[in-house]
Amino acid sequence: MKNKAQYWHVIGFLLVSLQGQTDRQIILSAVLQGSDYITTVYAIQDGYVEMNPMMQPIVHKPAIFAIVKFIVFYGSSKLSQKQLKWLNRYYILIVVNNLYQIKTGANS
Repeated sequence: MKNKAQYWHVIGFLLVSLQGQTDRQIILSAVLQGSDYITTVYAIQDGYVEMNPMMQPIVHKPAIFAIVKFIVFYGSSKLSQKQLKWLNRYYILIVVNNLYQIKTGANS
């Protein structure tokens, strides 16, 4: 991977887009979307394969992928607290799985 730190700007962009909101679930959603972006791009550059067929054509274009992650974040910020909590739990599993696959070298 070129520079691992270059993808952390996505998290910053998502957090800036909060515009003063301090709700923990919304902040967690921003961090999770950014983390999913970073770990996915890192894995793709290492030769891993995106398993979600809807995301496969998008993950190879980092700018478009970042826009999609922002749209998902923005849409999720409009959910009820209960719905957002469940969505965040789902994304925690995704990010943990991404990190596990990268760490163990379980390249699919």
